[in-house]
Amino acid sequence: MRHCLLILLHVCLCSSIVCAEDVANNNAAAPEKLQFKAGYVYKYVYQTEQLVNQKIVDDEIKTQSTITWQFALFCSKNTAKEAHLKLSIIGIMASINAPGFKHDIDTSRKESQLNVPLIGHLSLLNGKGLDLFYDYQQQRLRSLSGADSIHKAFLKLYPRDEFEEKDDPRYLRAKQQYSDKNLLRLWREILRPAGSGDEIFKLEEPIGIEAKRSWKPGEKNDHTFTLTRASSKEAPMITLQVGPNAVKAQLQSLSGSGAVLMKEQCISQAKGQVKAQLQFKALTQDISQSVESNWRLQLTEIYERKETEPEN
Repeated sequence: MRHCLLILLHVCLCSSIVCAEDVANNNAAAPEKLQFKAGYVYKYVYQTEQLVNQKIVDDEIKTQSTITWQFALFCSKNTAKEAHLKLSIIGIMASINAPGFKHDIDTSRKESQLNVPLIGHLSLLNGKGLDLFYDYQQQRLRSLSGADSIHKAFLKLYPRDEFEEKDDPRYLRAKQQYSDKNLLRLWREILRPAGSGDEIFKLEEPIGIEAKRSWKPGEKNDHTFTLTRASSKEAPMITLQVGPNAVKAQLQSLSGSGAVLMKEQCISQAKGQVKAQLQFKALTQDISQSVESNWRLQLTEIYERKETEPEN
């Protein structure tokens, strides 16, 4: 049972953000556009919370996990076409609470937290940075670079004499999880400004189905959205785990909502929620699982950086 719980917890953590690919928009009234200023620092706090309620016969297992990121964006160069943003992660807190175990990390502590089960590896990301390139015409991140520093950080999880870096499957998994493609998808969503009309896009794997995000303008510079499946066809099957003990689930329902507040051409606040209901069989057990993911982004400070000030 715990094995299944951890599989689904991984799914929940990886799908906490509704990641969009190949967005099609019907171009309703456009909201305020995101615009950065060269030489300025933008500090944010981003938090995700996942609640998983899993029912197996008469047993019920509840898991709660949270991750809070503090990060800074320094606009080192700004043109009419794009902004070059230097991202610095300046603090991470995470926790997981489930039957039989409760763990947390906080990078403000001095001691190493690498050995904390399930979430200790997140502490490796503290202090790491990426170069982001924001396209003003498309109003989204165009590309990023610098993921190598994150890949190399994961080598600290394993003794150097234990494996060959290029062949070890654990290191390869870390490189895949934090690949340029996945990191770009993640930061595109975190820095996604308010949209307009209906957006049809593909949810991140393992769900991998088309969804519709419908935007509505608010009274001020806030824009709200609702999230539904793009198709009304029967509940799709999704693969949670491949291999000899493959696990497939039926996605019985999917819904969500959220809002983005733009202020002075910045994302001032953003929040969202996604709920999903899954039904599947693991080994011989029928399992029903509800997943609720919540996220919030908050701008905490904007200031002009002095030339002698460090980037983070």
